[in-house]
Amino acid sequence: MSEIPSWPSSAALPSATWDVVVIGAGLAGSLTALLASRAGARVLLVEKKALPRDKVCGGCLNTAALRVFERAGLLPGLAALGGPWLERYELFAGGPPLRIPLAGGVSVSRSRLDAWLVTQARQAAVHCLDQVQALVVDLPDPQSPTRVVELSRAGQPLEQLETRLVVVADGLAHASLQKQPGFVDRISPRSHVGLAARAALPSAATSPERGTIAMAVGAGGYVGLARDETGDVHLAAAVDPRCLRSAGGPAACVAAILGQAGHPLQGACAGLSWIGTGPLTHHLHPAAAHRLFVVGDALRYVEPFTGEGMAWALHGAERLAPLLLRALAGWRPGFIPEWNQPPRFGRGAWCRTLTTALRSHWLVRPVVAGLRHTPRLARYLAAAIDPPSDFSRERYEAAGRPADGHLLPVATRPVSSEEAV
Repeated sequence: MSEIPSWPSSAALPSATWDVVVIGAGLAGSLTALLASRAGARVLLVEKKALPRDKVCGGCLNTAALRVFERAGLLPGLAALGGPWLERYELFAGGPPLRIPLAGGVSVSRSRLDAWLVTQARQAAVHCLDQVQALVVDLPDPQSPTRVVELSRAGQPLEQLETRLVVVADGLAHASLQKQPGFVDRISPRSHVGLAARAALPSAATSPERGTIAMAVGAGGYVGLARDETGDVHLAAAVDPRCLRSAGGPAACVAAILGQAGHPLQGACAGLSWIGTGPLTHHLHPAAAHRLFVVGDALRYVEPFTGEGMAWALHGAERLAPLLLRALAGWRPGFIPEWNQPPRFGRGAWCRTLTTALRSHWLVRPVVAGLRHTPRLARYLAAAIDPPSDFSRERYEAAGRPADGHLLPVATRPVSSEEAV
């Protein structure tokens, strides 16, 4: 399997006005850029970090997310990345784990997944820049036909460019909006913060086994674990900031949670390279302004369990792309309230309920013990966590194999600036 290459750190920008500038090359940003460019828009995608890069994320795509890739015609390439199919869920809360079935999904490292999706965007004629910070400039004329975005690298301004529309998809911090006072971020006062690391553990017989999501619940939060396409274990934790501080750092905090839960990998935390986030659960308001739309984690995030966060980001991109095309055909102020009232995040309430329950560590342990002896109730819980789906493992694996039965090649060649423009 080919390695994902690094992207050019900068490129000469044409002087013409862009149709859409998308800030942030995560799932929501890259898919929005790709879909808009396919429809004929002139799109620039800007990412502040060097690609490929890891993110604080479990890397689990549930069946709802897989359907978005399928509708976009991207499922064959995704399947060719080799992410293992997820079919089991293990819940550790002290004592033997509770094992319940999953409807399905895939575990893929975010560094590989995001880089692959950016490649697809480049091949769809999206012009991409990484290691470039973008800032939405305040609007002097509220009726202006364009917005202005300032680009900088390593703290040094590069230039300002005009665009007919801006899409902000730069994650929880949404730093590109720091000069836009009209946006208010409503952060849950009890929000956890995120931590993530990858552990190269060769034995797939050690929890989590390939095809399994494991979750360990402790007094300071919870840790999700899954093996990605490389066989490495990806650890993604949501922890209480107070517990993180009192533990003295990420490794000790996660090890304590794993130890309380009785998970065997507690000793693997030391020496890992950890990355983190600020508060996870938030809701930005408004979601749109004059010729500006916010999507993905930058807009809203609820602590997920089986890939809800990634599915939410992908669904947002899928919904936003046709709205962008309508806005390019003729801007109307009515587009702002339309995007400000998106469909309800169907799993949001359920995720909040589970998050609240998991904070009561003293309650989780006896509940898990009881569920081990009531299989019917455990199956009901499994269906609530991960609703049944007709998207099967066979359907996913068949997408990655043409008629001759060989894996499809993974598209990894970066398109040059001349080709992309």
